This record gives sequence, structure tokens and C-alpha cells, in this order.
Amino acid sequence: MFDKYQPVELSAAEDPDSVKSRGKADPRLQATDEVLGVAMALAGHGEAARAVRLAAAAHAEQEAIGKTGDHWWSSMQASLLGAARAALPVDEVEAAERTGRDTPFDEILDELLG
Repeated sequence: MFDKYQPVELSAAEDPDSVKSRGKADPRLQATDEVLGVAMALAGHGEAARAVRLAAAAHAEQEAIGKTGDHWWSSMQASLLGAARAALPVDEVEAAERTGRDTPFDEILDELLG
């Protein structure tokens, strides 16, 4: 290590400039990722139609709140949810996606949370 670079203790407090630069976090962001996680798990357990429907609902909500994804998360979805789509006839995929997009996201959360 160069002499000019010295380790420092990590501060326990957030930097005030960093805090000011952030927007207010939308609580729906985490919920959409959680629903996508459930959808991917369902896809892995052979519940393709439900997985596709839930993923479509989560993606519609993400689009509504302006969330963008990262490469790793998108590639996980493409792998697991792509397999679910491939397991269904095209008309069933389209129907599941349409139903997912048209269902209010709060109803999706109620379905999953009981």
C-alpha cells in the first residue's frame, strides 16, 4: 500500500452529504423484489403459470414506480422465469402476463401474505 493511503475506521454514522443526495426510498421497491423472488421459487417448483403471473405483476409495479434492474437480478429472472414461460403454451403465457399486469399490486401482496 502506498504511504498516502492509510486505513481509517469506518464511521458508524451516515455521511450527511450522502443522506441529502438521496431521494426518499419508495417502500414498494422491496416488495416488488420479494414478489419476483417468490415467482422465481414457484417457477423452480413447477408452478409456471403462477410464477409468470406474479412476475408480470411485479414488473408492472416496477415500471409504474420507475425502478430499473441490475444485470445480475435480470439474468436470474431471465433464467428462472424464462424456463417457466417455456414450459407453458404461448396463449397461457400471454394470459398469465395479462392477468398479472391487470391485477392491482396490493391484491398480489394480499394473495401472498394471506
